[in-house]
Amino acid sequence: MAIPAIGAAGVRQTPNTGLASDETIWHVRSAWNVAALSCRGDEFKPIADEYAAFLKAYAKPLAAVNRRLDAKYGQGAASPAAGRAARDAEATQLYNYFASPPVMGELCRVALEVSTEWLHARPKSLAAFAATALPRFEAPYLAFFDAYDRYRANAAAWDARYGPLQR
Repeated sequence: MAIPAIGAAGVRQTPNTGLASDETIWHVRSAWNVAALSCRGDEFKPIADEYAAFLKAYAKPLAAVNRRLDAKYGQGAASPAAGRAARDAEATQLYNYFASPPVMGELCRVALEVSTEWLHARPKSLAAFAATALPRFEAPYLAFFDAYDRYRANAAAWDARYGPLQR
């Protein structure tokens, strides 16, 4: 399993690191979409319901963000098709990141909290909402990566002291 590295500034370099506002909005949309499609059972029904309401409430701003991101990927690309392909490849990586099985249970819990809070607050600013929601969606992944790094360090220390596991 590839664990994102921690950069020189001490920040883990995930797909959600160092994003501009439009990217932050789109990554929140992506995380919530993964949760809406993946979190099953009656307890998680509000995730899909509120995600649909979110898409409807912010239809115009989300469409504008989508157009700006398309334009960004198109800049410098060899062709419009190459720009779309680059964006599609990055989107696939992002969806795969959010759909990581070891974290899915925590993603569902966070998505339920975000969905419930969004229902009651209905923030006017999409950018402000995304800026606070993305770190919440990201937190379970960072916790998992940190725990996995601790496991690897502990296993290496064990191997150094007692020798590697013999098979």
